[in-house]
Amino acid sequence: MSTEDLASKAKELWQQEKAHAHAAEEDAQRTEESVRHAEGRPQESQHVEGATDLQGTATA
Repeated sequence: MSTEDLASKAKELWQQEKAHAHAAEEDAQRTEESVRHAEGRPQESQHVEGATDLQGTATA
């Protein structure tokens, strides 16, 4: 494999991982909201638009 092929594959895998992480975050948020609703607590989102996580990755 050439360096370009490896770089392309790495970028593809990184994008897939980023998409999986985003989906997991959305699932966790929905679960948290469901638990709050079931417990009768008000909806209070901890999500901040444009924030970054501990690794410095931008959040949606």
